[in-house]
Amino acid sequence: MHVYTLWLPPPVAEEAKKEAAAFKSVVRSVKSCWRTDDPDSIHDTLKWISVIDIFVEAKSNICQEDVKELIEFGLELLCSSQNMNIQVRWAYILNRLLRKHGKNLSLTIDWRPFYDILLCMHFKRNTGPEGWRLKREHLRSIRNLIQHCRRFFPAGSSSQIWSEFSGFLINPWSHSAFKGCGFLNLFLSMNLENRCFFNSEWIEKCLEIWESVPNCQFWNHQWVSIFARCTKHCTSINWEDFHSRLFTLYLNMFEISPSYRLQSEQYLLSRPHNLSQLFCCYNCTPTKAIAKSIVYLLKPSSSAHQYFQMLVEKLEQYFHPSNEGDWTDSLDSFLWYLVTFFKKRLSCEISYINKRKYDIHLGRSERERFVKTVLRLMEKGQYSKNEDLTNTVTEAVSILSYVEPSLILPFISSRFHLAHETTTAIHQLTIALSSVAAAARAFLLYSSPTNSTDFKEFNNLMKRFLSVALVALDANDPPKTRCAMKLICSVFSNIPTLVNEVMLCERLCVSDWLHEFLSRLFCLLRNMDSDNIVHDGLRVPTAKPTFLCEGSSCYYLMLQILLSRLSQPLFKQAMESISQFVNENFLPGVRIEIGLLCSACVEAEPELAGHHLVSKILITTLSLLKRIPSGSLGENSKDKISLSLEMVTVYHLNILAIAIYCAGPVLAQYKDVLKETISLAFENPSWKVNESGGFLLQSLLHSLVFYYPINQYRSIPGLTCASMLDPWLSAKVDQIDECNHETLSFIPKWHIPSKDESSFANELLEMHIQLASDELTKSCQVHQDKSLLTEGDSGSENRLKVSLLRIKCSLEGVLSCLPEMQPTYKDSELKSTKFSNYVLISGSNGTTVGSSEMRERVAKLIHSTCQYLLAEKADESIVLELAISIIDLLGNYGSTLYDRWQGRNRDLLDSNFLVEPSFNFISSCHTDGKKRPRWALIEKAHMHNTYRASQSFYHEFRVDENLSPSKHMICLMQDLLDLSLHNYDGIRYLARRSLLRMFKRCPSLISKFVIVLVHKLCDQKTPEHVVLGSCKLLSDATVIRHLHKDTVSFSSFILGVLESFYHESLKSQKAITELFLEFNKNYAGIPVEFSKVLDGRPTLLELISKIRTLNFSSTTLRWRYSLMADRIILLLTLSCTNDSMLPFKIRSEITGHFLKNLQSQLPQSRMLSISALNCLLQGTQNGAINASTRETLTQLLFRDGFLTEIFTELSLLHDNAEIDNLTNKALFFNLSMTDDEITLFYFDFCASWPRTRDWIYLDSFPGSVSFNSRFARVFKRLVQECGSPALGLIQSAIEQISDSDDRSKRAIASEALAGLLHSNTLRISDEWVSARLENILAEASFESVEDWAACIQYAVTEKGIRGSEVPVLRQIILDSLAMHSSKSKAALVAKRYYFLSVALNEVSPAIMSNDEVRIHHKIFEELLGDLDHFSPQVREVVGATLCVVCSNMRFYTKSLRTYQEDNSIQSENMLSFLDSIQNLTNKKDDTGTDLTETMIHFMMSCLVSGRSTLLLDMIVRIINPVLSLQDTPNKDLSKLARDAFELLSWRIFPRPFLESAMEAILSSATDSNWRTRCASLTCLEAFMYRHTFILSNMEKSQIWESIKKLLSDTQVEVREHAAKVLASLMIGGEEDFSSAFRKESFANAEYLFKGNRQRYQYSSCGLASTHGVVLALAASVLSAPYDMPSWLPNHVTLLAKFISEPYPIRSTVTKTVAEFKRSHADTWDIQKNAFTEEQLEVLADTSLSTSYFA
Repeated sequence: MHVYTLWLPPPVAEEAKKEAAAFKSVVRSVKSCWRTDDPDSIHDTLKWISVIDIFVEAKSNICQEDVKELIEFGLELLCSSQNMNIQVRWAYILNRLLRKHGKNLSLTIDWRPFYDILLCMHFKRNTGPEGWRLKREHLRSIRNLIQHCRRFFPAGSSSQIWSEFSGFLINPWSHSAFKGCGFLNLFLSMNLENRCFFNSEWIEKCLEIWESVPNCQFWNHQWVSIFARCTKHCTSINWEDFHSRLFTLYLNMFEISPSYRLQSEQYLLSRPHNLSQLFCCYNCTPTKAIAKSIVYLLKPSSSAHQYFQMLVEKLEQYFHPSNEGDWTDSLDSFLWYLVTFFKKRLSCEISYINKRKYDIHLGRSERERFVKTVLRLMEKGQYSKNEDLTNTVTEAVSILSYVEPSLILPFISSRFHLAHETTTAIHQLTIALSSVAAAARAFLLYSSPTNSTDFKEFNNLMKRFLSVALVALDANDPPKTRCAMKLICSVFSNIPTLVNEVMLCERLCVSDWLHEFLSRLFCLLRNMDSDNIVHDGLRVPTAKPTFLCEGSSCYYLMLQILLSRLSQPLFKQAMESISQFVNENFLPGVRIEIGLLCSACVEAEPELAGHHLVSKILITTLSLLKRIPSGSLGENSKDKISLSLEMVTVYHLNILAIAIYCAGPVLAQYKDVLKETISLAFENPSWKVNESGGFLLQSLLHSLVFYYPINQYRSIPGLTCASMLDPWLSAKVDQIDECNHETLSFIPKWHIPSKDESSFANELLEMHIQLASDELTKSCQVHQDKSLLTEGDSGSENRLKVSLLRIKCSLEGVLSCLPEMQPTYKDSELKSTKFSNYVLISGSNGTTVGSSEMRERVAKLIHSTCQYLLAEKADESIVLELAISIIDLLGNYGSTLYDRWQGRNRDLLDSNFLVEPSFNFISSCHTDGKKRPRWALIEKAHMHNTYRASQSFYHEFRVDENLSPSKHMICLMQDLLDLSLHNYDGIRYLARRSLLRMFKRCPSLISKFVIVLVHKLCDQKTPEHVVLGSCKLLSDATVIRHLHKDTVSFSSFILGVLESFYHESLKSQKAITELFLEFNKNYAGIPVEFSKVLDGRPTLLELISKIRTLNFSSTTLRWRYSLMADRIILLLTLSCTNDSMLPFKIRSEITGHFLKNLQSQLPQSRMLSISALNCLLQGTQNGAINASTRETLTQLLFRDGFLTEIFTELSLLHDNAEIDNLTNKALFFNLSMTDDEITLFYFDFCASWPRTRDWIYLDSFPGSVSFNSRFARVFKRLVQECGSPALGLIQSAIEQISDSDDRSKRAIASEALAGLLHSNTLRISDEWVSARLENILAEASFESVEDWAACIQYAVTEKGIRGSEVPVLRQIILDSLAMHSSKSKAALVAKRYYFLSVALNEVSPAIMSNDEVRIHHKIFEELLGDLDHFSPQVREVVGATLCVVCSNMRFYTKSLRTYQEDNSIQSENMLSFLDSIQNLTNKKDDTGTDLTETMIHFMMSCLVSGRSTLLLDMIVRIINPVLSLQDTPNKDLSKLARDAFELLSWRIFPRPFLESAMEAILSSATDSNWRTRCASLTCLEAFMYRHTFILSNMEKSQIWESIKKLLSDTQVEVREHAAKVLASLMIGGEEDFSSAFRKESFANAEYLFKGNRQRYQYSSCGLASTHGVVLALAASVLSAPYDMPSWLPNHVTLLAKFISEPYPIRSTVTKTVAEFKRSHADTWDIQKNAFTEEQLEVLADTSLSTSYFA
């Protein structure tokens, strides 16, 4: 049993024992709803989803066997249904059940049904008519369900899953590979039954596949997620051999530039947008999976610790505030997940289940090493400008302080000391206070006498923390004040009852500290009140609340904890000060804060606080009210009460109301005075006083009748832990018995109302409701009979408001304690049903007062009052708002309680300063769950009871079909409906919100109200505000969901919307359009009743006929409504899965209608028709439909000029086109967003086009792409549906417009040709295809090349879910393009190669046919001949085409595993040719330049396309030319080389290519051209960063030596750049090399300064050598920004001594020292203590600039 359930109020806890039987009955009822002989009965089970959800949320103690039975039934039901809405609802509740109870269940679940669901719903060409919101929710729910069910997959499932999806990975350059790895990540199970499948060989295979696609975050995300789960669960795998490769991948997934000379944005390979949505993966660093993998790789005696430390060294510098950028968010996330998964791992390791696996558990040394490593990131990120990062560091402090306090606590205290002493960065104190608060309990535990030898030291620290917290209470600095209050809360939540001189610190006098605290608190309140406006000498409080009352503030919590923990003498001391402050000060601006202060006193000591505070405030309030003349209510006597008297009265009433909110029995002695005070407040002529009196009445009723905990903040005597601290508790209690009597001893004490309190509450309730009833009855009667009105009765309006206020506050004060109205029974003989004897879950706010008759009496009165108000007082918004609130409290008080439950600041109770993790290595006290203070658990139990009370009767009308709402409730709902159509926006909003809540509770009444609203829409005389109100109500998701259950409501709604075109106002038209869009987004199909023949119910055929009657006549509907009607017809047609519901003839007519609409003059209509035809034309899949449709379509196509007109109209959609080629959305006409949403059908075709990554973007063809695959698909389907007749017509049309001068017509011709070629029809002759392609090559204009390239790409695109089915005409297309003419012009050659590149890019190389291999060989020979072509355009295209051809051939030979002779020859020819490239770079003739340019284009294409993995041996040979061309007289070639260098810097070279790449770069470092040497330095810096985990120490040493040599280069730019690179390398880790370099540089500089006095007679080489020594020293100084290691003072001082040297040495010294001072300015007051006086003088000398006149 959960602690929250165990600690419920005793009456509620007793009723909770019946919930197990209730849940069992619910399970039986759910199973009985579904009858296998009636498939539609599955819809009857949906009403139970919300009921089951209550048991989960209420943490009921239910039988696990019942849960297992329900889950098995739900899975069977989900897999048998094809309805998306049913699957969403059941997937939701199954996810909740599995998340809550999955660990305790034993199930066997097959994985394939889930795969079938995904294929059926999301991975087919036509995914159904459901709205995108429903599809998105379905995808998310099914994906989560699969993840929860993976642990229950049977043995052998992982092997089956790998066999199923590994075939998708054959072509890594196809999107099917992305789909395959996404499925693998989603389905692979690593439970105990399937772990034997995963071994080292499998890991090696997956790593090869992973590395085959570089620089793609989607690909990385899927594979790193698989590896993360594998490292966690498959502990038998030896990961040592994979560490270097894994950490290399992890490091390079962070998009960080290792050099200031390189771009920080990585070039990432594109991925289909729809796949990102399907697999919930977007273009960001997968930090969660990386962190998880690293944490679970850490094992005793594993090298993973060393690799992790190296990774942190590389990333550490980017956490610093001065080095923030786009990567900060990903680094913040990485740190968060590192600590989170470390916490989860430790929690798991200390649990009982895994205690046997000591060999993989982290020991003390491993934990310490992890914390020490992560601490480096925390040190840099603690004071970040990014608030999320600072919060993450604070959260990490709160967790890791319980792991290794010896490391974390000194870090916190030192940072606190630094922040307190620092004057230049004041915000650091706020962060430091937050960190101390988060680790306060760890401090106290660690500093207890039993755990630490530094007892006095830590106690002094705690004393200082509390002292600084008092100083931090500053009205002008809200963040710091909030953090100070958190610190006080955290400290005193750990300390038992405080006595005068003892608080774990002998030197802290609690009495003095308390006095200082109250003084500063009072000062804080006075200062905050001083911000109010002064009006006529009075401070008028502003409406804006202070920050002390914000949700994130713990002001009230601090007061409750502190005052409750005081001993009796200390509380009396505090009480005297508080009483004096409250009674002597008038601070209206902080009346809520002062009220909370009084409330905290009352909660701590009710009797004492009642005597000192409540009685005095009450007497003062009563005397103020008596100063106002009695009997003034209802008279026009507003001038009889002064503004000052009104403000003071309201002030005291509010303080009193807040103070007694939980006063309990102590109020009995003030019974008469309270009654008199409330009565006088309601009789006051001031409305503000009336409201405050109502607040007092509500608070008094709450205090009398509600359940709330008493003395929850006090510590329990005798139950302190060994460290003398208050024990914190876990909420997880699996079983309550004698063994855990300790938890039973902590059960809270609740306020259970006594008979006197109940009697007092009944008296108050009856009195005020009766008085209000009499006044309301009188008012209604008077205004019904006008003759009763008198001249002096002008105060009736005030009486009306006060009467409604009395009722509102009375009902709000009792809520569920006033019994519910009696429901109506449909069958009076069946009153005693199975759920009538008890509620589903127990829950009550308090004891019962009043009766159901009282609620019904008030409801009847309010109904008549509402009618009167709407007739006579329709402009009185205050009165109407009161009436709406009363109706809400009468009919749906559960929603008010639910709002209170949600409004409680639950996040505050989960804050890091109030949570202790399940592990505690300080006290070695571990638990099953995280621990909190006892009072926090009690508060959560109180919130839990509030939720239960809101839900206990909420679903009674869903559970029992014999029950219906009371007639009074129905009348109230009718009143809300009238108010929802009011002419005031505010009234409409409030009434609509209340009415929709009642709809959720009583869904059976929705149909009645829908019909009323629809009729108002259809009436052309309906005012505008009624139309707006009706549309808002109908557009709610609850109403739309109900439409799909009732045929009458569904038909009425659709016809009503379409017939609402009479309304002329723009607001009305916009509201109706938005209503229609909401219906589309939430569309869930047609009602089930349409499939049945029911008397009096409309049929689907009748509905479609009515819509067609409206739509197909051109004069009936306006254009937008005609568009809506078309959309509705399409939705209904696609929803008809049963042929009997919609005959073939009707389907054919509808299809023909949309084909005819392609001729429409309206662009929106044409676009909708394109979407409709894509869905309706099925090709050859259904023979019956195909035969019926063929006749209709053929007749239309053979009309004179029909097809020509279609081509003309469709071409207009391509004018000024700007298409997003990645998402392939047809957003290329200038429409409003509303028209777009109506037009574009929400099918995101998951088998999207293109099927391979689009990367071929050439500068030679910069034109935009107008090609749209939707258009092509329509022509493809037309050919498949209609056969030869349509084929001939479309061919003729293509021939006519292909050569048109109009680009838009050529674009539509390219789409039509693409559809024909991809239709797999054998009726197209080879000659016609060749002629068309030849004509395209010859005649295609420059601006249309992209469209024709897309046409060819679409035509050769492979088919099938795996992309392995070859189109019939692909070989013909390739053969036609491969035809070569030696006399072709350059433009023709470029176009041909471009078309070949996009066509061959679509070929799957692993399954190429012999003909395709032959074409590759042929094209390759041609490319070799054109490598040095004179045209730059041709050279660029040759490079891209060469990339495709070479990579395809390499992959093909690799897949064969046998090297054919001709392939070997081709490879040898290419390599020998590339060897000669290096010799050509030094030539000055054009031939060498042209060849080099082509090779650079080839290299860039390889890197951009992701095909570089197979071509690394070629790329390595081009590195040297790229570096040597970074800055040459040929600016175009240099720019090209720089772009290639940017791409190259992100590439990882595995062995054996690593050695060759390193050799090429090092050789460039010795080049004669200094610009090449400079470029090689940047390359070496990036190379070291990318390969830091796979380079050997020898290789690293070679790189270091090469860079060190360049410190003495003859060119000053090279020397300075070498110093910056060395500083960067030292910042990035490599401590062994860094330490040796620092020692060497210091020794050389010291020798140079002391030993060689003749250094002024330098040759140029001598100057360079000396400058190199100084630069080495400068690099050491710059390698430690913001820190002060022990060696740094000597280094920077020695450097400063070279200030008198000549240029450029002096310049280096000046810049370096200036940078040192800038980076250490914030902490210089503390860090300067590391220097001696002499050293400080030397540094000061460098700041003195030389005078011009010296």
